Amino acid sequence: MDKKLFVTGGTGRLGIRFVHEALDKGYKVTALVRDIAKAHDVFQEMNVELILGDLSSVSQDVLRDAMRGKDVVHIAAVVDFRASAEHLRASNVEGTRKVVEAAEAEHVVRLVHMSSTGIYHHPTKLPIDESAVPTPMAGYGLTKLEAERVLEQSNLDYVMIRAPAVYGPGFDEGFRMVVDWIKASKMPIIGNGKNRVPLIHVDDVVQALVLALENRNVHRDAFIVTSGEELTQEQAYAIVAKKLGVSVPAKHVPVALAYVLVFVDWLKGLFGSKRKLLKLYVDFLAEDRVFDITKARTQLKYEPKNPLEKGLDGLV
Repeated sequence: MDKKLFVTGGTGRLGIRFVHEALDKGYKVTALVRDIAKAHDVFQEMNVELILGDLSSVSQDVLRDAMRGKDVVHIAAVVDFRASAEHLRASNVEGTRKVVEAAEAEHVVRLVHMSSTGIYHHPTKLPIDESAVPTPMAGYGLTKLEAERVLEQSNLDYVMIRAPAVYGPGFDEGFRMVVDWIKASKMPIIGNGKNRVPLIHVDDVVQALVLALENRNVHRDAFIVTSGEELTQEQAYAIVAKKLGVSVPAKHVPVALAYVLVFVDWLKGLFGSKRKLLKLYVDFLAEDRVFDITKARTQLKYEPKNPLEKGLDGLV
């Protein structure tokens, strides 16, 4: 029987990697894309059916036709931490609602949803697992949690994948900025550096999405996935520095000062400068967060293949 998929966000950073993997596994892929020219360039002669549209404006009829008789992998989302709350909600919540409503109408058998560990911040206990009460801090995490609630209130058989900061080819912000600052000898250690920083390579996220799609023994559930490492901020920087052949960051700045610098950067943004330092970046680097991926390992058979040292190959 043909394996057919409808994928949202097919030409996004994660979507591109996922579509290539799905094609390699013999799936026939239909992808919702916002830029047909980019899609043709990315997929070239590959057999991908392209549907032009944005979740904010595409009609339910187009969505239903595109996903009819297929499983659905919903990746499309706004991850830009500079985006307004309204823009984040329109894409991450209402876009998900539109996908879910079309999938319900078409009686889709399996929907895999890309979520985020951004729904967990300032945890009351470590490590964090799927039983932890979500504590999102900002617009992105709040909207990803609300998107999960949309799925939970549906009648679909869904699986949600919650991942931390993703890095790898195509991911030019977030941890990639840290790599660039270490290369330029401009990256300080925030606080004492002993806090743990969760990461995941894009290829391990793709692996998790495929497992969620193909494992039909799990139903209406969520899984946390990471690199499987418990690297401190200091350890992560040391691995990057060694890979780059540069000095390991040694200068420490207090966490409070890092937030002051965020505020200064925000003031510059009022006068037209592009903001480079965001509060969420400091949160990510300074918080102590570690995740338990036992559930994904045991139920999805997920096993991360890209520890940071390996994952940096081709990136530095």
